[in-house]
Amino acid sequence: MNNFAGQMHLCDFGAGAGVESDCGGRNNCVGPAGSMISAPRLYDFDIWNLRMFMKLSLEAVLPQPGFIGDEVDKLVDPGEWGIQNYCCRLVSVFLFLLAVFDDLNSSMGIVTLLWRVPADSAAWIGYEVPQWGSKTGIKMMKGWTELDFVTFKVRGMPRHWKLVNFILIVIPKTVLWYVCSSLGFHFLMETSAILGSIMNSLALAFILDMDEMVFETMTTHMTKHIMKNLEDYCPEGHEEEESANDETNTIKRFIEKEVKNGFDSRRCLQDLLPRRLLNILALNVLFTLKYYYMNCKRLGDGSWVSVQMYLPEGIDFKPLQFLFGGMDMDSSQPEPYWSMPDG
Repeated sequence: MNNFAGQMHLCDFGAGAGVESDCGGRNNCVGPAGSMISAPRLYDFDIWNLRMFMKLSLEAVLPQPGFIGDEVDKLVDPGEWGIQNYCCRLVSVFLFLLAVFDDLNSSMGIVTLLWRVPADSAAWIGYEVPQWGSKTGIKMMKGWTELDFVTFKVRGMPRHWKLVNFILIVIPKTVLWYVCSSLGFHFLMETSAILGSIMNSLALAFILDMDEMVFETMTTHMTKHIMKNLEDYCPEGHEEEESANDETNTIKRFIEKEVKNGFDSRRCLQDLLPRRLLNILALNVLFTLKYYYMNCKRLGDGSWVSVQMYLPEGIDFKPLQFLFGGMDMDSSQPEPYWSMPDG
C-alpha cells in the first residue's frame, strides 16, 4: 500500500465471512490484502492498516531470502479489513434515510404550496375577533392581548415571489438534502464496525437540522411568533367546509361520501399503502445502486470489491467532485496505489 494513500472502498469485503478459515465456500470472503477473511482475522481499517505497515516494515528491514524472510511472512499475520455485520449496515442506512426523509418531504411540500397558492397579493396578516363574545370579555376570559387577535395565514403570492422562493429556497434546500444524504449514505456504507454504523446513522442526520438550530438561535422573537402562529393554506371551498364543520354536517358528509358510495376497494388500498415507507425503500435502492456503480466492481464469483484506487492529481479542493462523487474515478495516474490482488 502507498504510504500517502487513503483506504479503498469497503463494498462487500467480509460480507460472507464466518468463523471458518476457508469461509465455507461463500463469496465476498477475500479481503483487500488478498487473503481469506475469517472472524478472528477481521479488524477495523485503522488497526488493519497499522498491522500491514508493521509487516511491510519487517519485510523491508529483513529483505534477505531464506529463513528470516519466510518466517516474517508466515508468522506475521496482519489480518483483513471488512464488514463486521452486513445486516447492521442495512439497518443503519435505513435509519439514516428514515431520519432525513422528512426534510425532503418538507421541500416537496413547499413546491406544492407554491403551485397551489393563488397568484395574487392577498394580505397574510389580519385582525379577527371571535364572534362568540366581546373583545373585552375574551381578553378577560383567556388572558389575551391585542397581539392574540392578529392572525397570520397563507393567502396568496405573486408569481415573481413564487419564482424567487423556488430559486432561493426550494432548489438550494433540495440540493443540500441530496448532497448530505448521498455523502452520509456513502459514509455509512464505508463504515465497517457495528457500533460505528449505528451511531453514525443517527449523528449524520444532525447536519440537516442545522437550519432549525440557526432559526432558533438567530431569529427574533417576532419572527418566531409569526412562524408559530402561521396558519396553513386552505382553498376557499375548504374554508367554507371547515366553517360548517359541526356535528350535523359531519354526519351528512359521512353518509354522502362513505355510506352511499359503498366500499371502495381502490381507495381503501390507497389508504392502507405505506407510501412513506415505500419512498424510503426506493431512496435506499437508488443510493445503494449509486454506491456500487461508482465505487465497486463485481468479480467472476459474484463478490463485490473496490475499484482501483488512484492518488489525487493535486491538493486543490474541488467542491463539485467532493459533493457529487467521482474522486477516485480518475485514472490519469500511471499506477493505482491499490488494486484487488489476483487469486
